[in-house]
Amino acid sequence: MRLTTITSSLTATFVLTILFFVLQGATMLCPRAIAVEREGTGSKTGLQDSLNDLDRVSGNYVGELRRAERTIPVKGKMFAMPGKDTYHCALLFEGKRFLLTSGFGAAGKELPVYATAEGAAAGGERSVRYAYYEGTWEKLPDFSQLEPMKVGTCPPFDLSVRGRNDHFAVKFTGFIRVPEDGQYLFSIQSDDGSRLVLGDDFVVDNDGLHGGLRRTGDTELKAGTYPVTVTFFEKEGGEELSVGYLKHAIEQEASKGLKFVGRHEGVAWEGRLKDETLRVTAEDPARGEFLLKRTWIEAEGAGMKPPKNAVILLPFKKGRAPSLDAWINPSWEALADGSMLVGKGDNRTRERFGSCRLHVEFLIPYQPEATGQGRGNSGVYLMDRYEVQVLDSFGLVPQMGDCGAVYGVAPPKTNACLPPLTWQTYDIEFRAPKMGPGGQLVEKPSLTVRQNGILIHENQPVPGPTTASGNKGHAIKGPLKLQDHGNPVRYRNIWLVELD
Repeated sequence: MRLTTITSSLTATFVLTILFFVLQGATMLCPRAIAVEREGTGSKTGLQDSLNDLDRVSGNYVGELRRAERTIPVKGKMFAMPGKDTYHCALLFEGKRFLLTSGFGAAGKELPVYATAEGAAAGGERSVRYAYYEGTWEKLPDFSQLEPMKVGTCPPFDLSVRGRNDHFAVKFTGFIRVPEDGQYLFSIQSDDGSRLVLGDDFVVDNDGLHGGLRRTGDTELKAGTYPVTVTFFEKEGGEELSVGYLKHAIEQEASKGLKFVGRHEGVAWEGRLKDETLRVTAEDPARGEFLLKRTWIEAEGAGMKPPKNAVILLPFKKGRAPSLDAWINPSWEALADGSMLVGKGDNRTRERFGSCRLHVEFLIPYQPEATGQGRGNSGVYLMDRYEVQVLDSFGLVPQMGDCGAVYGVAPPKTNACLPPLTWQTYDIEFRAPKMGPGGQLVEKPSLTVRQNGILIHENQPVPGPTTASGNKGHAIKGPLKLQDHGNPVRYRNIWLVELD
């Protein structure tokens, strides 16, 4: 891609931050053992089959922190992030959490953005021009055909210029100063769609209706000042826009492995991942050395056979497409591996249930370029009202909306998630609400939840239908619902035992 310069400089710090990565030396060289193929599906059928087919870095790691006086057991959670060869690795030991970042994840120098080329040349106040529009779109509109409702200047890419939270669009324009020749990688993250353009040339397209999603694009640039345009639209739901940059010198020797850096308790650490072995050392040798190897963990209860008194909602036999007779949505697909693939719209059981012990198995897709609620999202709703979240939250500090959360009510007590493309289990004991003779609530519903055999909720009361249920008030019985959130999540081996 070639771009025409205007003067001789660049900029970019963003509340929509421009992720800029200076790539020196042509391409990122990955060791053979950890080659990454993030764009493939891993299957001729279009379904992802194995994490190892797509990513030989992500997953569980087990090892130790070796110090002169003692050796400490350590667990590692390696997970992919948006951007080429970008990973986070959470090292867990003695109740501590130490986060390492690889590839382009190492923080670099921020570059400012200016409303005018003159401001860029002079290094003036950082700001952008904006034009604000209202309307309903499912992709970025043709702004040349629209009349803005208001225009002005604002801090870089600040969505607070909007007049409402849904059904709007903004066009931001400014200038960035490139300090030196090089290959640059840009990234833009948004909910819903966005696009970043330098000069008259397209750089990064993140258009369409979606949750928080990041896209990247790279281009070779000469030192100079370039016009930048960022466009954004929001249909409904949450709104997010961030454009940012990181500066990263490319490793020249693939034999060294993928580099990781981080700081823990004020000390800098550096590591290398090679042949599925992670070695991390501190600038202070007295702090010791981490040594971990990649390992595979299976979910407790995966493939569990239902008891004789169970109601079978999704029968499971490996290598045989399951019957979907218990479900009402015909767009959900029975697959030859014994699972059911999320289709268009939520799916509910024909039968209604109250208190029960429920077993559900689910498989989350590998979506490294997505973030937050846009990453392997679905949900299990007891009585069509009370959601236990399904999401790719592997390696994260659990929050209210993460996998295992009683959505909007309580985060899981611990992160029990396995990596994407690994079958996981929920075993839920649900107690339906108790209602008085006049229909008044006598006792709130409650859930005890085990994820992959690990207790994450115990007798958690639920004050009412959770955020996205679409229902109001409690009920005595209701169908089991599985949520469609636009992600190819799979389910299998679903059954329950009704309780008195």
